[in-house]
Amino acid sequence: MVTKDRIYKCLNPIGIQDPVDLYPLAPRLDRLDGKTIMFNMMVNVEQEFLTPLEKMLRSNYPEVNWIFRESGPPIPDEELSNTDALIQGVAF
Repeated sequence: MVTKDRIYKCLNPIGIQDPVDLYPLAPRLDRLDGKTIMFNMMVNVEQEFLTPLEKMLRSNYPEVNWIFRESGPPIPDEELSNTDALIQGVAF
């Protein structure tokens, strides 16, 4: 016996998704010479990783004005307004 108009009800395991605002990516820098780039690393990072990375970036890109800081978010707006780019490092 075939039943027509049978309705099956199921729940979505993902749940209800909240809407998310989407923003476009920032444009690429045309060059690095003379630019100020902030490298922000989270506080819980071991120095064995951060110190060699800082030395490598400074030696490979000497024309860049590097700002290295160790702190968690948020970064104050007055610090970001003086930079051309941000590298946000997150590691534990």
